[in-house]
Amino acid sequence: MNNWKIVINTYKNVTRTNDSSLRKRKKFYTLVSRQVNNERDDNLARLAKGRGNMPSCRLLYRGPNLPIMDKFCEQLPKIEVHAHLNGSIRLEVLEELRSYNIQNNIPQMDRTTWFDLSKIFLRSEVPTLSECFKIFEMSHSVTINPYTVQRATESVIEDFANDNVVYLELRSTLRSEKGMTKAKYLESIISAVRNCEQKFPCIIVKLIVSINRKNSIQDAKENVDIAIRYAKAEPDIVVGIDLSGDPHQKLFTDFIEILNKARKHGLKLTIHFGEILGDKEINDALNFEIDRLGHGTFVHPDKGGSLQNWKLLLKKKTPVEICITSNLRCRTVDCPEKHHFRLLYSAGHPVILGTDDKSIFHTSLSSEYKIVQSTFNLSKEELWKLNYNAIDHAFCTECTKKHLRDLFTSWKKDFMTYL
Repeated sequence: MNNWKIVINTYKNVTRTNDSSLRKRKKFYTLVSRQVNNERDDNLARLAKGRGNMPSCRLLYRGPNLPIMDKFCEQLPKIEVHAHLNGSIRLEVLEELRSYNIQNNIPQMDRTTWFDLSKIFLRSEVPTLSECFKIFEMSHSVTINPYTVQRATESVIEDFANDNVVYLELRSTLRSEKGMTKAKYLESIISAVRNCEQKFPCIIVKLIVSINRKNSIQDAKENVDIAIRYAKAEPDIVVGIDLSGDPHQKLFTDFIEILNKARKHGLKLTIHFGEILGDKEINDALNFEIDRLGHGTFVHPDKGGSLQNWKLLLKKKTPVEICITSNLRCRTVDCPEKHHFRLLYSAGHPVILGTDDKSIFHTSLSSEYKIVQSTFNLSKEELWKLNYNAIDHAFCTECTKKHLRDLFTSWKKDFMTYL
């Protein structure tokens, strides 16, 4: 069969819930669009009948030449909990925002620097880590007012929705710019999430406020205080705190008081840890009872860590957010075969795949699943279960988790047979 595409958008009517992002979802509706060049496919015909009890999801078929498992990874509903906003904005959107700022007489990065960074962004060769940080400068240079922050956020949510991500936790460090406070920055992101509830109802979006380790402790306190305030006003959107940034800057223990305050006010906690060698830093983080851990590259003794910390991690069963392409690009892992995903997965430890910075690292969540499938020979059932189990560790209400479990269960029943 040539050149056909099927898109199924389903919206489930959810009642008796305190989560307004679910409450706003429209009544169940199914739309099927296909082009089959006058050919008939019985499987598609069965799919097109509509499933009255199936929650939100989307199916895309990209053509007959795509390998079966690659197609499966693309069509699989996915959970994304490790995505940085400013590292996930497409270049064409950055260009659009730069043009908007110039037209409105807002100072921008000089044209030569922008052009040089754009070439790095577009080239086929893998950018170095220092070049990746320079690309971040492009994003930060344009997201400097409420409009551009909101527009950038909406574009990122759209991209994830198009990749069949049905639950997304976006994280961002609050920034103040001329004419935009930290609070206004967060409000702009929240407005984007609200708009996308109507535009892309197949994806549920939550926000995590990040603390940048290289900034001052006072800056971290301000971010947490703002997050606490907005978590009370928007409890179904602002859900957690992330500790990230240069791991060489400051100690984890410097932030314990701040993180405890966030937890006391009901915010979930995730931290970047084990990104560099340092057994004490890793041990301090493990003993703090974090809700989720990011990366964890150097925990296992085979990776330069300690057996004590590895055993402690496995004992606590704290889920680890795994970003394979990011680790390869940053050269903390040599190749997919040597990635610590294998050690964690084989030990039965909870792991969640993520993109980290999808635009900077030229990846997608589907691509991350393709990597683990091809590298570690995971079956369709195992790939599905990776996502299903991730629901347990999402920073959302039990009502939302039930909605997601229903989605995955229905998708498995109705669609997995045909892929």
